[in-house]
Amino acid sequence: MTPTQAAAPPPDSTPQAGSTPPAGSGRSNPTPSDATPSATAQWRAITTLALADRWAMIAIISVLMVAMGLIVGALWPSMQSSLGEFANAPEAMTALAGGSALNTPAGWVNAEMLSIIAPVGVIAIAVSLGGRAIATEEETKTISTLLSTPTSRSTLMAAKLAALVIATTIVGVAIWVGLLLANPIGGLGLSVSGVTAASLQAVLLGVLFGAVAFTVGVWRGSRRLAAAVAAALAAAAFFAASFLPLAESLADLAKLSPWYYYTADNPILLGFTASNIAVLLSVTVVVTAPGWIIFTRRSLR
Repeated sequence: MTPTQAAAPPPDSTPQAGSTPPAGSGRSNPTPSDATPSATAQWRAITTLALADRWAMIAIISVLMVAMGLIVGALWPSMQSSLGEFANAPEAMTALAGGSALNTPAGWVNAEMLSIIAPVGVIAIAVSLGGRAIATEEETKTISTLLSTPTSRSTLMAAKLAALVIATTIVGVAIWVGLLLANPIGGLGLSVSGVTAASLQAVLLGVLFGAVAFTVGVWRGSRRLAAAVAAALAAAAFFAASFLPLAESLADLAKLSPWYYYTADNPILLGFTASNIAVLLSVTVVVTAPGWIIFTRRSLR
């Protein structure tokens, strides 16, 4: 090389597009899997959003359930003596008390909270999430956008149903806490296993009717119709389970009602009954399955 020759520029060390970076450079090309969230992450995000959308309703119902438990416990000492006249109450009134006499702590709690108020609370939140799960996405025209992402239909449904179960369980825990707090306040003498059984079966009843709302919402794409159908069936189930047993010839028909398996065997007094829990779980699966199949196959609006 002559003194007048220009020094040759150093070779360009920048990797060319599409080339493999040199070993030890500490850099790697992104892969599709790096940019795509896992199914678990998608499931978690959708579930969280569904719960956040209904957090106010969940909180209000939960607070009301705890407050109702406290009220039931606080009123029992003053009401106990006046309820003595209901020791031989008509069967219709005893049915609302879960088969217990109204002048007993179990009968009092059943009549004032567990017969109607607690199941209405869990059914309300379950039906709200079940009816909105897919139908709201269709009504707001966001379903196509959501499914244009890597989220599959199965992941979307699993996440929405998980939110339904979680929300209903939160309300069920509130019922449990309210009754446990009522115990020392009113000296009710209820067992922890009985309170737990009653709360669990209330949750299962709520999830069942939430599944009804989910399937109707998937089928028709209308959250209002889904909520109306689920609420109507819940009301019919309540009346069937409560009043059909009053007529001996119709008593067996009460077993066709899911509500029967919520109140049968008086869980607040006798605790868990595996067969009743199994029936509620089985019916929920049977009711959910058509919605799952329909959503995976039909064209969406």
